[in-house]
Amino acid sequence: MMQLPFGEFLPDQPGLGNPGATLATNVLPMRSHYRPIKGLSVYSNALDENMQGAIGVTKRSGEVYVFAGDASKLYRINRSSAPNFEDVSQAGTYNTPDDRRWQFTQFGDKILATNFEDPIQSFDLESSSTFTDLGGTPPKAHHLAVINNFVVVGNTWDSTDGHRPNRVRWSAIDNAENWTVSASTQADFQDLQGEGGRIQAVIGGDYGVIIQERSIWRMTYVGSPLVFQFEEVEKNRGTFSPNSVVHVGGRVFYLGESGFYMFNGQESIPIGANKVDEYFLDDLERTFLPNITAAADPINKLVYWSYTGAGHTGGRPNKILVYNWELGIWASGELETEGLFRSVTMGESLDSLDTISGSLDDLAYSLDSSVWVGGAPILAAFNTDHKLCFFNGANLDATLETKEIALREGERTHVQGVRPILDGGTTTVQIGSREGLNDSTTWSSEITTNNIGVADCRSNARYHRFRLNLTGNWSTVQGLELKVTKTGKQ
Repeated sequence: MMQLPFGEFLPDQPGLGNPGATLATNVLPMRSHYRPIKGLSVYSNALDENMQGAIGVTKRSGEVYVFAGDASKLYRINRSSAPNFEDVSQAGTYNTPDDRRWQFTQFGDKILATNFEDPIQSFDLESSSTFTDLGGTPPKAHHLAVINNFVVVGNTWDSTDGHRPNRVRWSAIDNAENWTVSASTQADFQDLQGEGGRIQAVIGGDYGVIIQERSIWRMTYVGSPLVFQFEEVEKNRGTFSPNSVVHVGGRVFYLGESGFYMFNGQESIPIGANKVDEYFLDDLERTFLPNITAAADPINKLVYWSYTGAGHTGGRPNKILVYNWELGIWASGELETEGLFRSVTMGESLDSLDTISGSLDDLAYSLDSSVWVGGAPILAAFNTDHKLCFFNGANLDATLETKEIALREGERTHVQGVRPILDGGTTTVQIGSREGLNDSTTWSSEITTNNIGVADCRSNARYHRFRLNLTGNWSTVQGLELKVTKTGKQ
């Protein structure tokens, strides 16, 4: 039997010349193989409305929390309250528009949240029972982060200067509640010059990255009197989607006008060109751009983007793209969510599991799952019932499709059997065939594998491609083994 690997997911490549897979749905891209995307498994009760932002944080003492927001409320969940979110909004309600999301950041043991419509909110993990307006005189802001011991906000509004979409402003050093411009405290602001447009993201760390619509800046702490030095490191490149930006270590991933990029602190590197950019931009429903969310799975070196694509219901995100940044390869998924975010696991003891389920057999996760270990980073989402979920359910039904290939150059071939190279699960195989490049591909019905794992078939043609449909409890898939004989050159 000859082997035919599925190869890298390359939907932007032409059919016959494509060296990789043309479909890779509900799978994760790994070295020389794919793994399944697992479905969502519910962890919490429901928020009142659609989730519009969330964050997982760890207190300095080690206790872990998840904060989330919807249009009118902010919520908290921790080990003592799990699996129930508690309303920790300040008195009254918030006014988050449908096309905007809460952004959160952690400054020591303070959790800060902004939606631009309301004052920046603050929650002290040591003492607060509800959020309150952040002290001092901070502006309202679209974006916030912590950069070198300063709280930094971007795209701001205040009563003195009004809306400044190109303004970066920062607090006093080590003090989130002092915003008075002062040389001694180093609180100050900077209006970015040029044609970069609105600030779309503020990325924190030892140095800052400011992403505008058409420009990217590096923000480096230099001390008084300048405090921060601003260097425009990219012109004519930025993002139209603030929620597409993901920060992982020294990497910033984002969606630009022409596709996906990774900014490494000095320059942007295209990561989707000639791979998935055209596929994504053709599928993306731009009416629902604010529904794009992105999050990283640092353990597996994966970045996920959830978006609204073809076949959606009412604008709800229904598609996923997954990028393996170590290998530079992609895959895709089909799953409805209200949004992705990087969470932390709550941590449970055997005694506390009684509050989640009366039976160990009925637990959504196995006892050795990382879900039960507190503080571990984990990819999370909210489902369409507004509930916190982890990707630890049953495997989603998956589909993989090989490139089109002349199995013997210049000759017609007879395919007699197809054996999927995989571990577990239930599979069916479909064969697409055609005689000439101007002909349409004809697909067979689904063929079930027999007791030795072979799909018996009869397909005579010059060009073939193969589609594998996977269900059940499988773990890895690499490609296919084909039983092929020559039928002639005619």
